[in-house]
Amino acid sequence: MKNKVYFLTNAGAIELGEAPAEAVVHEVWEETELYVVPKKLLGVFGRKDFRYQYPNGHQVEYNVFMFDCIIQSGELSPIDNETDELQYFSPSNMPELALHYNGEVGERMESKIHIDKMLPNDWDQVREIYLEGIATGNATFQKEAPSWEEWDNGHILDCRIVASSNGKVLGWAALSPVSSRCVYSGVAEVSVYVSQTNKGKGIGSLLLKSLIEISEQKGFWTLQSGVFPENVSSLKLHYKLGFREVGRRERIGKMGGVWRDTILLERRSNEVGVN
Repeated sequence: MKNKVYFLTNAGAIELGEAPAEAVVHEVWEETELYVVPKKLLGVFGRKDFRYQYPNGHQVEYNVFMFDCIIQSGELSPIDNETDELQYFSPSNMPELALHYNGEVGERMESKIHIDKMLPNDWDQVREIYLEGIATGNATFQKEAPSWEEWDNGHILDCRIVASSNGKVLGWAALSPVSSRCVYSGVAEVSVYVSQTNKGKGIGSLLLKSLIEISEQKGFWTLQSGVFPENVSSLKLHYKLGFREVGRRERIGKMGGVWRDTILLERRSNEVGVN
């Protein structure tokens, strides 16, 4: 028998008509290439991070399902064991985890995550999250955050959003034009940033999903993104939402005197620009 492990997945990963246990099997395989067999449902937890309101007012409440699983095939890597849709917990983490959720579930369920248009007064919090991304060394070639005026001029007005809860910005996403030529008017560059304290909670997925929806409403047919190969969680997020790898741009720019590669990704709309 393989080692016993615990996996947690949120309801956003569950397809219509799919049982939670089936979703865990599919998500674990997709994210880790492990085949697991769920043995026991340990609990269903509510989290404010998974209560989401779309711009049109539609609300969805996500729940978190935790299963006792047995690994049947594959090897669990201790690196990158957390993604937007799935988290791994060893048995030794369970007591602390249970106390954390059981102690906070009542309070946490009172909050919602809202996706709203980014406004100028959001900039201070947006800038702080941007600076956190810069500090990781794997989010952007930028060394410092621009002024609001510079950022505002470089991003599309109708395609900039924030995820917030209780007045606090948790992450943001925006589009910037790739060219001034009219033939590329429906092509834009994606930026998605989530605060470091809110990583692994599905916020990146909510932001990118919403940005894709808004971009199509505004007539964009292709979205592209340049991601450092070391930024595995960002790559997985883009792949999950329909982006494909166009290619690897080798030694495309220097950071701290070191040449860095980027992965060029793109998503072609099935609804816009089809005729």
